[in-house]
Amino acid sequence: MEYLDIVDKNELALQLRSKKVSFCPLHWSTPVGGHVQSNENYEEAALREFEEELGLKTKIDFLRKDFYSDSRGNKKFLVTFKTIFNGPFKPDKEVVEKVEFFSTDEIKKMIIHKEKFHPELLFLLKRHFKI
Repeated sequence: MEYLDIVDKNELALQLRSKKVSFCPLHWSTPVGGHVQSNENYEEAALREFEEELGLKTKIDFLRKDFYSDSRGNKKFLVTFKTIFNGPFKPDKEVVEKVEFFSTDEIKKMIIHKEKFHPELLFLLKRHFKI
């Protein structure tokens, strides 16, 4: 499950993952991400993760569901929601280093300059934002 924030200025919020996380530390990622628990639907999981990782509640809208397969052969669905939220965020410092807003042009430049991005975020950016 993935989650994208879009502010009034048509920018995307990205999360810099904490150096303490085991997978992709200090990589830019969707602002919220996680797994659906057995007693949840996608929306409930997204709302729970938003509150856990960013310390806030918000209204979300379903955006899309994509099939994703990584280089190690792992396969899963990425379910993406969106919201309009201008911050401020209250990130859980155990999993989130910081959250910042970027235009798609800024994100393209970050990729060109070899900043580290979570592979699932790169998949979503290429597929839906033509980055």
